[in-house]
Amino acid sequence: MRRWKWRIALSAGNLLLAIGMSAIGLREWAIDSAHHVGGIGYEPTAQWLSYCINAPPFAFTNLLLNFAMGHHLLPSGWWDVHCFHFVRYEYYVALFLLWWWIGWKIDMKLAARESGRSWTIAESSIGLVLSLMLLFVGSMDVGNDYGIHAVAWSMVGWGTVLMYYFLVYLWPMRLRRTAPRVG
Repeated sequence: MRRWKWRIALSAGNLLLAIGMSAIGLREWAIDSAHHVGGIGYEPTAQWLSYCINAPPFAFTNLLLNFAMGHHLLPSGWWDVHCFHFVRYEYYVALFLLWWWIGWKIDMKLAARESGRSWTIAESSIGLVLSLMLLFVGSMDVGNDYGIHAVAWSMVGWGTVLMYYFLVYLWPMRLRRTAPRVG
């Protein structure tokens, strides 16, 4: 259990937090949406705060589902499946997986174990693609009048931090390869 401590704590904790914020957001929407024309364009405060905290899963699931819908990869009945106010189940799955991975990295560091070289390169490559996606989507939405600017800035922030992490994470791999062996 100790080996899995952060994986379980971060993934379960953030999932429960996001579900709780979605439930609060649903209540906010029921109370405040009457002030907005048909509730269009209204996003409950608790919900967009959850999106800011969990910007990578939010951006990833939106892009994935937009691509799938645009290319007719999903049946049309799947487009309107929501758990709470316009929150898809895929968001919670991606959120759980992101925090599981972050917890796994922390558990590996605490156990003083390292991943293999090929796994590290693959993981860093995927992370760089994710960070570029966040930077691109966030920077496009910052100037958009229809989006919530806090979520867009959160995407830019997450993208910047992830890009820094993965670039620094890849750098020691090059140094280890070129360093002369002693002994």
